[in-house]
Amino acid sequence: MNKKKYIIATLTTLFIAIFSFISYRIVDNYQDLGRTLKGYEITLGYHENDANGEFTDSNTKFKSRNGLKIQVRYPMNTKETKTARLTIIEMKTSTIVKEEDFNIGKNDSGQTYELNADKWSPGNYKSVLVINGKEVKAKKFELK
Repeated sequence: MNKKKYIIATLTTLFIAIFSFISYRIVDNYQDLGRTLKGYEITLGYHENDANGEFTDSNTKFKSRNGLKIQVRYPMNTKETKTARLTIIEMKTSTIVKEEDFNIGKNDSGQTYELNADKWSPGNYKSVLVINGKEVKAKKFELK
C-alpha cells in the first residue's frame, strides 16, 4: 500500500511540475507577444516633424507620387541584436514591391524608408514587419 501511495505522490508531483513549466512558458510567450503588438507601429507620410521625427501628414490614403516614406517604430532594444524585415505587398497581385532587411541593435527604436511609390500602380498595399521570423505588425494603405 505504501508503494502505491509513493507512486501516486511521485506522479502527481511530476504532473504539477510539468503543468507549471508549460503554463509559465505559455504566459511568458503571451506577454512577449502582447508587448510586441502594443509596442510596434507602422506609419506612412511625406513630411517628418523635425522635433520628434513623426509624420505631420500620417494617413492610410496617399497620392502615388515621389516622397512617400514609411516608418517602423518599436520599443528600444536593450537585449541582443534582432533581425527584421519590412515587406510591402501589392494586395491585388500579391507582388512584393519593396523589401528591406535590417538589424535592430541595442538602443534602436525605429527606422524610416523612402518608398519610391511614384513607380507603383494605384491600389491597395500591405506593409508587414517581421522580427526574428515572427510577424509583429501589419498595416494596409492605399495609393490613388
